[in-house]
Amino acid sequence: MKETNGSKITETRKQVDEVTDVMRTNMTRILEREGKLGELELRADQLQTDSQQFQQTGVKLKRQFYWENMKMKILIGSCVVLVIIIIIASVASSFSTSD
Repeated sequence: MKETNGSKITETRKQVDEVTDVMRTNMTRILEREGKLGELELRADQLQTDSQQFQQTGVKLKRQFYWENMKMKILIGSCVVLVIIIIIASVASSFSTSD
C-alpha cells in the first residue's frame, strides 16, 4: 500500500511539475506578447503622427500650387489683354493716320 501511495505521490508530483512548466512557458509567452503589443502600439502611434504630418504637408502643397497656378493664369491673362490692347491701338492708329 505504501508503494502504491508513494507512486501516486510521485506521479502527482510529475503532473504538478508538468503543469508548472506549462504555466511558466505560458507566462513567458504572455510577457513576450505584451512586449510585442507595446512595440506595435508605439509603431501605430508613430504611423498616426506621420500620416497627420503627411496630410498637413499635402494641404500646404496644394495651396502653394494653387496660388502658383493662379499667378500663372493672371500673368497669361494680362499678356493676352496687353496684346489685344496693342493690336487695337495699332489698328486705331492706322485708321487715324489714313484719315
